[in-house]
Amino acid sequence: MAGSTSHTRPQRVIGTPGYLAPEQLYGGSATPASDLFALGTTLYFAVEGREPFAEGAGSGYPPAPAPPRRAGPLGEVLTQLLSASPLHRPEHGAVLRRLRELTGETGGTPS
Repeated sequence: MAGSTSHTRPQRVIGTPGYLAPEQLYGGSATPASDLFALGTTLYFAVEGREPFAEGAGSGYPPAPAPPRRAGPLGEVLTQLLSASPLHRPEHGAVLRRLRELTGETGGTPS
């Protein structure tokens, strides 16, 4: 392509607000921890049928997610992924191992 194209501009946030990590909403860059936050919001919606920060979510800013009601053992993972601080979110390897445990996968290569 000739020239350069940019879809972002300084002080402009691109993304769906309910799925962006708090650090991104405050102008920070996307990191693996912010990707884990987005994974958490997506899984939460898939399991709970509602966004984690919709009405009824905890108070404060950023608000705490509404406690999962249908997630069962996945609820702990969701809560960790939705931590407001990227430092309190689990590492991606730990998330993958826990999700494999919950789904009964052994971690081998799929056939």
